Amino acid sequence: MLGDAAVAVHPEDERYRHLVGRNVRLPLTGRLIPIIADDYVDPAFGTGCVKITPRTTSTTTRSARATTCRA
Repeated sequence: MLGDAAVAVHPEDERYRHLVGRNVRLPLTGRLIPIIADDYVDPAFGTGCVKITPRTTSTTTRSARATTCRA
């Protein structure tokens, strides 16, 4: 959680589309991170949200670089 840089949702997911561009607060640190849209997210899997922690996998690093997140 300490390295999380964003939360990604699919851009066409009606449940979360209105939240893209807003921020969420990390519970442990109180730091704000953005909610971003990314086609990588499978809206049918789990909650349809993916936390982005740069440098942990190539996918999260790609997502972080495609946004304003630090990677």
